Amino acid sequence: MQFMSLLCLARLFFSNPGFVRDLFITRQLETIDGAKRFAIYAKEDATPIDGGFETPLIDTDKALCTVEIVEPGDEVKPFSVEDWYRYKFCDKCQHVKPPRAHHCIICGECVLRMEHHCPWVGNCIGLLNHKIFWLFLLYSSMGLGGIAVVLLSAAEDKFFITTLGAIAVGLAIFLLFLFQTFNIIKNWSTIETYGLWVNNIFKSHSYGRSWRLIFGANCLTWLLPIESTSPAEGLDYMADIPVLGLMNAKTK
Repeated sequence: MQFMSLLCLARLFFSNPGFVRDLFITRQLETIDGAKRFAIYAKEDATPIDGGFETPLIDTDKALCTVEIVEPGDEVKPFSVEDWYRYKFCDKCQHVKPPRAHHCIICGECVLRMEHHCPWVGNCIGLLNHKIFWLFLLYSSMGLGGIAVVLLSAAEDKFFITTLGAIAVGLAIFLLFLFQTFNIIKNWSTIETYGLWVNNIFKSHSYGRSWRLIFGANCLTWLLPIESTSPAEGLDYMADIPVLGLMNAKTK
């Protein structure tokens, strides 16, 4: 368990949580009635040139989706579910920001379905590495639990403080593991918990559907610290309300 925990930790250090600028490029289309429109392409479809990327030709058939940056009405409160479940333009990244993406001031990037920034792993937790973070918590709590059992079975006073420490840390990690499990099966995130508690736009989603969003459809890879979801999943989460600004998208 300790090996798997360390492996997950190493993967978290170097994983891409879902940095929008690393995954997508955009091409601005015509502006209609003051609303800016963009086509969003997978970065892998662009041609590398001079250390950068050449924007694909304007061909909406090849785009993952086309979007319109629409400002909501006054009835939409800032930081509400309706506010973050829409397409925006991030002035800091100078890039289109998909729904549920949030700008991390520490990483300096917008992150797809940002869960939180974790200082212990030095990285954000987002759509693409949430699974690895969950596995890290699982294997860590199991490993510390095993250590505590071994120390308790030794029944020696000199291990008393060490045993208490292993139990305390293991319990804290296990509680965080339970909270993250709750978030995953509800298709929530820590950042969005309060808003979704008040207005749950994923009520129609089954636990299995929410689980597969993070872990993928192949159950053989669920316990392996590898990415199992596509970045394109972060463009439309198929909630109970439509994504404001999404004009058309490829069928999932």
